[in-house]
Amino acid sequence: MKKEAIITTLSITRAYEIKHFQVRIPGDASSICGVAVTVSSKGKTVLTIPDLPKGEVSKAAYNPSRYNRNLLFGDVLLFSCEEGNCFYTGELHEEDNNVMMGDFTGSTEDMFGQWSHGQRHEADEVIVDGDTTVVMGIYRDKVGKAVSKTDGYNVRVIIWIKTKN
Repeated sequence: MKKEAIITTLSITRAYEIKHFQVRIPGDASSICGVAVTVSSKGKTVLTIPDLPKGEVSKAAYNPSRYNRNLLFGDVLLFSCEEGNCFYTGELHEEDNNVMMGDFTGSTEDMFGQWSHGQRHEADEVIVDGDTTVVMGIYRDKVGKAVSKTDGYNVRVIIWIKTKN
């Protein structure tokens, strides 16, 4: 058996946009074995950060005891028309803003972050029978008004399948 990826790119340009999409599964697929979802910016920045008043310290300054909320871009739901029905739900975050929280060594770089804090994206394992011919999906934007001040962003939905040959 061989693994193949089917990539679907969604362009999000409006606040609170909801995208419905379909992914056709080839006839020689024996099963769907994984799903990965990533986000990338079209413009220079995905979010706009308001200017700080003069004299105020930058909020991006390193502070190992400060908790910073992770930005939720949106959520994805994937459905099979056959027996599997809803087989994947997931939230889409760009990165973990608290990677170095509690690290008082003074280091500003995390050597193992790609493995311990989700910086290295790997597919979530799912098991859906090969009888599925079409996967229907819904993506709901949760960023809101901040996205309207940029060029938007792209969401890639990657569906991994196992083929019979």
